[in-house]
Amino acid sequence: MNSIQNALAKLIDSLTVNTVVVALFQLLVCVIITKLLKRATKNLLANKKYNNTVTKFLMSALSAVCWAVTLISIADYLGMAVSSIIAVFSMFGLAMSLSIQSAFSNLVAGLMLIALKPFDVGQFIEAASTSGTVSEVGLIYTKLNTIDRKLILIPNKDIMSGKITNYSFHPVRRIEVEVRAPSREDHKAVYECLKKAGQASTCIQPETVPEVGLAGINGISCTYTVRLWVPNSSVERARRQLYENIKTHMAAAGIQAL
Repeated sequence: MNSIQNALAKLIDSLTVNTVVVALFQLLVCVIITKLLKRATKNLLANKKYNNTVTKFLMSALSAVCWAVTLISIADYLGMAVSSIIAVFSMFGLAMSLSIQSAFSNLVAGLMLIALKPFDVGQFIEAASTSGTVSEVGLIYTKLNTIDRKLILIPNKDIMSGKITNYSFHPVRRIEVEVRAPSREDHKAVYECLKKAGQASTCIQPETVPEVGLAGINGISCTYTVRLWVPNSSVERARRQLYENIKTHMAAAGIQAL
């Protein structure tokens, strides 16, 4: 600190109108160069069609670097001890990195999410034990809108450190429903009843057929599974409709459901 104070005192004593004018001119040139670099970088990133969040981060980083170079170059011209300034910057950077270690981890994880793209805005995912529709992928947090209209902010490092399930990735999904019937019921009759219930679904994907199978048997009942391939956007509606069709068809066939 004493060396910096001494450098500042010498700087004030040595200042002249000429040095101040030249320093201001140097500052103006650096500002113009910084703007030109930022404009060229922004156009380059726009042509590459990078994510907006990545573009903003890179532009901020470029601006910070340009300003740091500008201040150091002006300080060097004015005769200040540049090594002392760099040392102060290094100490400040170390202190900041230790204090915002968690935020930095989220930042790195956010950049990885943006680069790897395991999901996009508008897709329904499950991550960090939370499910919802992605509304924003930020550098620190990812925002999810839940089914019951709650906004959840999940730290990006929590998402990257666990399993990510993207329910919206494929345009077609398979739904599965389990049905139990008494063991005394005729197996073929139950099978045909469940197959007709699946075929009656208006959400079934074209050129696919319902899959009905026996999943388990115990002393008093049999468990059947009914599987349908449906469009991703109709999963919940198809599931509700399948339950209704199964109930209706089993009642019409006189088959008891457990």
